[in-house]
Amino acid sequence: MFPSPPRSTPSSRVRLAFTLIELLLVISIIAILVAILFPVLGMVRSRMDSAQCLSQLRQIGAGVSAYVNDHNATLPGPLSFEQSAVYTPGQPGSLAALLESYLGTASTIAPDGVNHYSPLFECPAAARKLHDPTKPTYLVNFLPLPEQGQPIWGDVTQNQQPLSFTALTNWSDATTGGTPLSLSETWAIQDGDQNYVSEVNMYSGSVNDLLPTQAHGDHWNDLFFDFHAASRNTLISVESPQGPSGTPAPTGSAGSAGSPSSP
Repeated sequence: MFPSPPRSTPSSRVRLAFTLIELLLVISIIAILVAILFPVLGMVRSRMDSAQCLSQLRQIGAGVSAYVNDHNATLPGPLSFEQSAVYTPGQPGSLAALLESYLGTASTIAPDGVNHYSPLFECPAAARKLHDPTKPTYLVNFLPLPEQGQPIWGDVTQNQQPLSFTALTNWSDATTGGTPLSLSETWAIQDGDQNYVSEVNMYSGSVNDLLPTQAHGDHWNDLFFDFHAASRNTLISVESPQGPSGTPAPTGSAGSAGSPSSP
C-alpha cells in the first residue's frame, strides 16, 4: 500500500480571500491613482480636442482660399455670424454650404437623415458640451470694415455682399497707435462663446445657442486671413483708419496679441 499524503496543517493552508484591511487598502490605492490620473487624462483630451479643432480650421481655410481663387478674390458669402455644422444644400448664410464642394462634404448626411453635415464646422470641445450638432460652435469675424460699413464676409440678414481681400488692409492695432494689421494678425473664423461675443461687441443679435464660456477653457482657436490656424488667450483692441469726417473707428477684436502659437 502507498502511504497516505500528509494532512495539511493550519499554517500550510492556502488563504482564499482578502482580509477587510487588505480590501480597504487596495480600494484606497485605486482611489488615489484615479485622483492622480483623472486630471491628466482630462488635460490630454483637452489638448487633443484643441489640436483637432485647429486642424479643422486649417481645412476650412484651405476651402476658403480655393473659393477665393475661383471667385476673383471675393470671399464666400454673404454669411451669418454663427456657423453650424448642419445645413441644407444651398442654405443662405452657411459657409459649410458654400464650401461643400471644396471640402468634400456634399454627400455627408446629418444625423436627422435629411440635412447635410460638415464635421469640420463643429469644434470637438464645444460639441462634447453642447450635445447638439445643429448648434453653432464657430463664428465669422463680423466686425464692420471702415468705409464699407459692413463685415468682410457680407451679412445675409442685411443682403450685404462679401468683399474682396483688398478691404482687409484697413485694419490697424489700437494698442500700438494704429499699426496696420497683416492678414496673419486678422482673424477670420474662430470657436466662439457668449462671453467672447459680449467682450468684442461686434454682434447685436442673439447668441443663446453658443456656449457660455470658452470651449477650450483657457484659449480660443482662430483661422486667420492668411489661412493659418493658431491659438490665442488674449484679446486686442482693433481700430480702423478715421474717415474724412474724423469719426472714431469701431473697436473690437480682429487678431491676436503678439505672435499666435499652437498649443
